[in-house]
Amino acid sequence: MDKNKLAKVRDGFRLHGVSVSGWAKANNLSAPLVHRILSGRAKCVRGESHRAAVLLGLKAGKAADPSSFDPSAALR
Repeated sequence: MDKNKLAKVRDGFRLHGVSVSGWAKANNLSAPLVHRILSGRAKCVRGESHRAAVLLGLKAGKAADPSSFDPSAALR
C-alpha cells in the first residue's frame, strides 16, 4: 500500500474529526482491521480488508458483497 495515500487518509480522519473506529462501525467493518490497514500492516487482497481499502479510497476496485459476487461475470 502506498505510504503517501495512507498518510493522506489518516490526515483526512484527523482533519474532519472522525474517529477510525466510528467510520469503521458506520461501514460495517472491523475497527482493528481498519487500523491495521491505515498503519500499512494489512495486504488488502480479498475479503473485508479489500472492501475496506476500496471504501477508504486506497485501492481501485469494487467492494462486492461475497454473496452477490458472480465469478462467471468475468467471462462475459
